[in-house]
Amino acid sequence: MQQEQQNIHLESDQTLTNEALCRTFSGKGVAMTDLAFQLHADDGHAIAVYHWPTPSARGVVHILHGMAEHGGRYARLADALNNAGWSVVAHDHRGHGLSVHDEQDRGHYDDEDGWQKVSGDVSAVQGWISTQYPGMPRVLMGHSMGTFIAMSWALEHAAEIDGLILSSTDLKPRWFYRFMRMILAVEKWRLGARGKSALVQSLTFSSFAKKMPDRDTDFDWLSRDAEEVKKYIADPLCGHECTMQLWCDLIDGLSAVSHNTGLATIDAQLPLYIFYGDNDPMSDFGKGPEYMEKILRKHRPEKLTIKKYVGGRHELLNDVNRDEISQSISDWLNQHITRR
Repeated sequence: MQQEQQNIHLESDQTLTNEALCRTFSGKGVAMTDLAFQLHADDGHAIAVYHWPTPSARGVVHILHGMAEHGGRYARLADALNNAGWSVVAHDHRGHGLSVHDEQDRGHYDDEDGWQKVSGDVSAVQGWISTQYPGMPRVLMGHSMGTFIAMSWALEHAAEIDGLILSSTDLKPRWFYRFMRMILAVEKWRLGARGKSALVQSLTFSSFAKKMPDRDTDFDWLSRDAEEVKKYIADPLCGHECTMQLWCDLIDGLSAVSHNTGLATIDAQLPLYIFYGDNDPMSDFGKGPEYMEKILRKHRPEKLTIKKYVGGRHELLNDVNRDEISQSISDWLNQHITRR
């Protein structure tokens, strides 16, 4: 891919050669040809961005990754979407992947206004996409935590995109987030904003692991493919814990999305594709997406596609039927997305 071998310069951004990127990011589990550049947010934060272009693209898919992982893991999906005629961009959220100033910041959005800043980073990358692909359809896609960021962003910016894809998402009633907020407040008071809580870990990732019978690792809940699980465990940019402040930011963002003025009010004319597995403990084995579907069918039934994969675990894009899922995404894009 020629573009990724060239110097990339934007007025307010860092210019990096591929050689410089290799020096800066070598040994961190990311293919350097996938990392095109860094964007700088308004507060100076450096956003690591991956770019997989394709000639004569139909449009662009912008991927928001999940918690404790990074955008470089979506290279295989990017290849499939490139073959279907779509360019792909992904970026690492604050505290994740290569968007980390130092290791003390890993798993931490920011000390203040973290959710707003993470959303602002999405806008920064979207702004870059609009300059590189003017007038072309743009689709925002999120996985897991990335779906929560995508939904929150779309509440205010739906007019700027032409489609929304949610992979392995979840949603609970508002009382659940109020309950979690109380737990998080106590743990934040006890451990500090940058503290990491064994209790929160036991209620989330450890709980997900225990719900997988006959598991070989604590990450079998991610995929039925043992080799993909091994890759996740071996990746130094995956599997880290997150700070109390990040969890508080996340719950606040989810609470806003779950409200009647949240999810149900996303532009009804925005094509929306949700897919999930019914063996994903993060979504209570599909109950979360089913709850979302009830809300969406009631308030915005048009331009809505929802697909359940029987037996699918959390990382469907890395599960045993990943090629089928990548093809389904390509088909949906080509059937439903035009410039609005």
